[in-house]
Amino acid sequence: MKFKDTVLLALSALRYRKLRTTLTMLGVIIGTSLVIILTSQTAGLSQYFVTQVSKTGLNSIFVMPARGHRISAYDIPSFSMISGVKVVVPIIRGPVTLSISGKTVNVIVTGIDSNLLTEVFPGLELAEGVMPGKYDFASLLVGANIANPIEEDEYQLTVGQTVNVAFRRAQGKFYVTAMIVMGILESYGSIMPFSVDDTVVISLEAADSLFNKRHYYDALILIAEDVSLVDQIIESVNDIYGQNVRVIAPSQIVETMNRISSQISTFLGLIAAVSLIVASIGIANIMYISVIERTRLIGLLKALGATELTIMMLFMMESTLIGLIGGAIGIATGIALSYVIGPYIFGFTRAPFMGGGMAIEITPVFSFDLIVTAFLIAVLSGVIAGIYPARKAAKLDPVVALRQE
Repeated sequence: MKFKDTVLLALSALRYRKLRTTLTMLGVIIGTSLVIILTSQTAGLSQYFVTQVSKTGLNSIFVMPARGHRISAYDIPSFSMISGVKVVVPIIRGPVTLSISGKTVNVIVTGIDSNLLTEVFPGLELAEGVMPGKYDFASLLVGANIANPIEEDEYQLTVGQTVNVAFRRAQGKFYVTAMIVMGILESYGSIMPFSVDDTVVISLEAADSLFNKRHYYDALILIAEDVSLVDQIIESVNDIYGQNVRVIAPSQIVETMNRISSQISTFLGLIAAVSLIVASIGIANIMYISVIERTRLIGLLKALGATELTIMMLFMMESTLIGLIGGAIGIATGIALSYVIGPYIFGFTRAPFMGGGMAIEITPVFSFDLIVTAFLIAVLSGVIAGIYPARKAAKLDPVVALRQE
């Protein structure tokens, strides 16, 4: 029997039992869809955070004081002398309350030298206005999310507007001063060392004075001359300061996140594959019933000269087509649902980091390997499920089969 005839006979048999075929195929569709959805969402989430972390610059290293230790202006020269360090950027961060148009907004303010802001966040630009000067005590930059709140009627911020800022100092004390919105930043989205979109930026000198820090910093950002020198610089910092500081590097975070993402993706893929195993059991069950129902037909075909291989191929083709068609539909369904489920789960989520936060926008990632693997697993589940019923049909004695009621 020609291959084309085998396929046509198998399709005819599947169409004859539409409901049974559809219900059996549904298991394959669900299993394949789950593989696509879970794996693509995990890859998309990983890509999102890797992209956000990478925006800071993979040549950045964040040094924060450990408990019981403080970093001061006197430490900056020693960090600057470390081989491979291009520039040292000190930052001061703390909570403030903005009074805008009669409404109060609690945010985190970051004190940093505005001339070094693009060293930390490459490509950061102003939407409007200008950068405050190094010794400007009365100006501030506003992140995109603060300047443009979700609820448009909540408040309005414009360049040149004066706002009252209450700085929270030690022991619950406040220092209130009026400051001018000097500029509004373009949306950037980085989560390291803080979300630029959800922070207010002032000069380092202003933050030091208004928070009464006395030249003690919350963190130092070391900018390496090249990404390849990051590990060497981290080793030097640990040798000099030991347990007195904590060191974080975006390049290491990216590497770790990629590794964890790969492990999670594999784990979730295996969980989803279990549903395909269940579906294959369903296929085997239906095919076995099909053999019993068509015993007389099998006997007739063998009596007319059909070989065991031909009989086996007929039933194997049916189970294979269930896996093939179910896999194709499952992949299309999984891809479509991935674009619906991602925004539904993450669309209103905000990821806090060092006091800031930002909306998560996940785009599912579909690799060619993922799609091919999911499809092959679906087809393979149909092939394997059809082996035993097909062998059972092929081994039937034609005389006994024709006597079957």
